Amino acid sequence: MSGIPDLPTDCWIMQAYDYARLRSKLPDSCIFWLVMAYAGAAIQDRVLVDWAGKPVYPNIPLMLVTPSGYGKTSAMHLIQRLFGRELPYIIPEDSTAESAVKMMGRNGGTYFRNSVAVWVIPELADIFGKKDYQQGLIARVTRLLDNPRDREVSRSTKDEVIKIPGVAVLTWIAGTTYRWLSEHVEEAVSAGGFLPRLMVVHTNEDPKNVPDPERDDAKERELQLSLRDLLSNVCLRDPKIVKLSDFPQWKELFDLNYADIISHKDDEKQAFISRRDENTLRIFLILHTLSGGSLSLSGCRELAMWLENQVFRLSLSLLSANSATLERVMVHAKRHPEGASFATLCRNAHLSARVLRFCLQELTAESRVEWNGRVGDAGVVRPLPEKENESEQ
Repeated sequence: MSGIPDLPTDCWIMQAYDYARLRSKLPDSCIFWLVMAYAGAAIQDRVLVDWAGKPVYPNIPLMLVTPSGYGKTSAMHLIQRLFGRELPYIIPEDSTAESAVKMMGRNGGTYFRNSVAVWVIPELADIFGKKDYQQGLIARVTRLLDNPRDREVSRSTKDEVIKIPGVAVLTWIAGTTYRWLSEHVEEAVSAGGFLPRLMVVHTNEDPKNVPDPERDDAKERELQLSLRDLLSNVCLRDPKIVKLSDFPQWKELFDLNYADIISHKDDEKQAFISRRDENTLRIFLILHTLSGGSLSLSGCRELAMWLENQVFRLSLSLLSANSATLERVMVHAKRHPEGASFATLCRNAHLSARVLRFCLQELTAESRVEWNGRVGDAGVVRPLPEKENESEQ
């Protein structure tokens, strides 16, 4: 699957996609999901699934991971123009985490008394780590993607609490490179990190050759007007609540996802699978609204799984490539030649259990440690002599 569904060519989503892909060097999968993310932002809080007491809105947390020079920034600006005035409050891209939260609470109010905003960061490296309080920026902000209600956020620099009224509906669109992520592996991949919370498109596909990316003002205006008409018919006085009971297929899909979660218990992939239900619903709300319901829930689940596989493979690649983390585990393991508990290594190496599990799997495969496969105090890790490593090689 390419990550681009087979939708009617005349639906709004595909018209916007076709317009943008002919004017951007980015691979087509990146363009499609940028259109989807902005579309979710434009729908705002008009449509939701009131699921298990936790509302799910069509706000997509998207991150594009491509090499430098692929035109992520220009593509984001190009696609943003297609939405005209339908987008909610736009948080300045160079904001700090604290200022973004404050601006969302003050300026993102909607007719339905929620706080809705879109934050586009074309290059994470441009703002990440400029100041000490920026560390953890992504992890803190992406927690808002769970649509909390009346969230209070304390400031690190002052004795002050920022309140976001109503439900926080934040669309987060970012771009970065594999190299930058490789320098922030633990924050990205560890338990509580930001990658499992995001929808990611990661590609090394060559950029497209676009010799004449000329704007078509008339077509852009046409798309803006047709989008306005579509959204004006979504709801009049009250938000549209999509009831899953109207879609018998949902119970079957939910059971399949639950079975996958159980089958991957204590597995690296479980954290990513656990987001599949919500991601399926976010995608469904967008396509149900702007493509005439042309894709079934199972089709939306397939898209969610495609994105899930993208981010999971990226996470594994980052962890595997991070040899420094593996060597740090070895340093601490060698301090206990008779064996150390898994819990001890977690504390001494300052790693989460999730990251340490992956490192030990890699080191075991390389015959550098012996591990009984258990965690906590019951886990036993013993370094193997270097000569055994050499004989294996």
